[in-house]
Amino acid sequence: MITHFIKKNIFLKNILIVLSGTLLMQIILFLSSPILTRLIEPKAFGTYGIYISIISILSVVISGRYELAIMIPKENKTANFIIILSLLISILLSCILLVIFLFLKPLAFNKLTSLNLHNIFFILHIHILIQKCNIIFNYSLNRSQQFKIISKNKILKGSTITLATICLALTELNHISLILGILIGDFTALLFLSYHQKHLLNKFYYQNPKKLFYCLKRFKKFPLYLTPGSILNTLASTSPVFIITKFY
Repeated sequence: MITHFIKKNIFLKNILIVLSGTLLMQIILFLSSPILTRLIEPKAFGTYGIYISIISILSVVISGRYELAIMIPKENKTANFIIILSLLISILLSCILLVIFLFLKPLAFNKLTSLNLHNIFFILHIHILIQKCNIIFNYSLNRSQQFKIISKNKILKGSTITLATICLALTELNHISLILGILIGDFTALLFLSYHQKHLLNKFYYQNPKKLFYCLKRFKKFPLYLTPGSILNTLASTSPVFIITKFY
């Protein structure tokens, strides 16, 4: 009777589909934690925490929060233009971040060395872009109600992160295996999501700059009003990591 009710209730069915993917992903990561804690030194977990905090903060800024507007338009074509706009802004800002990183590295080299981040300094902007593209594609799939793909992607990502991290932990890259593991997992997820977003390769979306500028102007309130609040919210949630690292 419960199964029949769930099948008839589409909203509840979609929730359970996404929830099952998230749950399986968390179970995979949880079961791998005893293995990882024995293979990887404690200091690497601290470095990983700082790295993820930096990624979280910068990924909020990189698209101007335009991905939040994907769900708004009634027409799918307009939504696709917003997706393209979000991706283009993310690529542009990730390139600007690279220039900033190149400028700041000599100034922050000693601090980066103490945090063991100097070896992976140049993959930061790449990982930020990959993560933001994943977020944008997830919004697109949410709009088109392709919840099974979202669920499968979560399971794939969790499995890839676990396998990659364990394999890297057995090599000389042990100290950055957690960082490289999640990078590989995010990249694998991006490839999977990109395969299901092939319709965005249509030349029509790239040959209409006026439509892109229209979307840029129409939804300008997202970067103007939502980005500052999102940055403060992310800083509030990640600041304990930086504070604890400062004293220990």
